[in-house]
Amino acid sequence: MAYGLLAILFALREMSDVFVADYFSWVVIDYAVRLGALGVVCLLVRQHWVAWRDIGLGRVRKDIALAGAMILTALSFVICTICLETFADEPYAGLGMVPSTRDYVFSEFDKWIGLLLVAASEEIVFRGLALSVLKRWGMGAVSTVLISTFVFALAYWSHSVGTIVCFAALGAAFMVTTMTTGSVVPAIVAHYVMMVLLYKG
Repeated sequence: MAYGLLAILFALREMSDVFVADYFSWVVIDYAVRLGALGVVCLLVRQHWVAWRDIGLGRVRKDIALAGAMILTALSFVICTICLETFADEPYAGLGMVPSTRDYVFSEFDKWIGLLLVAASEEIVFRGLALSVLKRWGMGAVSTVLISTFVFALAYWSHSVGTIVCFAALGAAFMVTTMTTGSVVPAIVAHYVMMVLLYKG
């Protein structure tokens, strides 16, 4: 139930991409949703409905986490490159976009801190919590990857088809890595590195 509600919350957050033109207002909404989602996850752990290890935040061997992060980061760039080339001629047909800002300090803060919040919140909810919930529902590995990928892609409904396809492919790769390593840390690292390097401000 919590996974579904948080997925809906992220999907509703996309409304800000469609209707909010002011960057600072958009950031407040975006950060509030992401911090709220992480707060719900902490509450779930505190109430013993889920354990940190169940959502991929338990102890993991550093060499496995590092190898997973490095491989996944490289794979993420391959996926992004393929998506960018495949959909290069597609006119942007999304319903909304993240507003831009000319405020250098705030833009840099959002690049380094905001994108860390994006990576952590999305990987903890869409990979860690999803994996825990789908396991409890008796889903196998393939079903878990497909369902979590679909839900993650739906959370970006306001973007173009090319962007949604790219996010779906990335979501699948992130989930496979989370399942393989038993940790969301490699996915958080890869997600963050990829976003920082692609960030346009």
